[in-house]
Amino acid sequence: MTSDIVFDEGTLGPEVSLVGDWMWGRPERDSRATLGVGLARGDLNVGGNGTDGDLHLFDRGNEIRVHLDSGDGAAEGTARVYLDGGSGNALLGGEGQDGDLVLEDGENVERIQLDSGTGSPVKWEQVRVYLNGADSDIVLGGDGRDGDIVVQDQADRNRIHVDGGGGHVDRRVRVHLDGSDGDATLGGDGRGGDLRLRDGDGNERVHVDGDAGDIRVGPIESLVTRIRELERRVAELED
Repeated sequence: MTSDIVFDEGTLGPEVSLVGDWMWGRPERDSRATLGVGLARGDLNVGGNGTDGDLHLFDRGNEIRVHLDSGDGAAEGTARVYLDGGSGNALLGGEGQDGDLVLEDGENVERIQLDSGTGSPVKWEQVRVYLNGADSDIVLGGDGRDGDIVVQDQADRNRIHVDGGGGHVDRRVRVHLDGSDGDATLGGDGRGGDLRLRDGDGNERVHVDGDAGDIRVGPIESLVTRIRELERRVAELED
């Protein structure tokens, strides 16, 4: 390592460079620099000139726990937080700790929590979106808001709406499950709704046909047709 230290006032304020194997400066000003500190702006520049920059944070036991990687490298073995600038990926957890991501609103209230394990506490009085990787659970709503799931088709039209609170429903929705009133509505927007029930062998046993206004049960071709036939026979007997 060289001891050639260069102080440069620069156009943006004072800078200091250590030229050699370790170099302080800005890559755009010094083709040899790979680590730079801009004192005027409070900048730390790591990497450049053919070298990608990495930043490692150690715990008290000298284990790397946070690894910021500007290139396409790999996370250090003991890192629990890994940010890869090359691929745009963020990895949280590992090494005995499950990873969590918590997002707060503008009032510092936790609203979204992504939980890869089960050990992290959840502020249910605040969180409105909760995803749990250990139990494969998704919880939506709460704290004054009902939860909804909306699925669109390839033309960006709302087709399925699972509604926890019975709010507004897009007229293009063809499947609507209303948790507030316990209703299920099928069909609409040019399509009749159908409900089919099968037995354990996959045979269709009940078919509720919204277009025909009919119910087909088991081997009976049409429940409506059978009822009408029974009504006709009863009328004949009464005559």
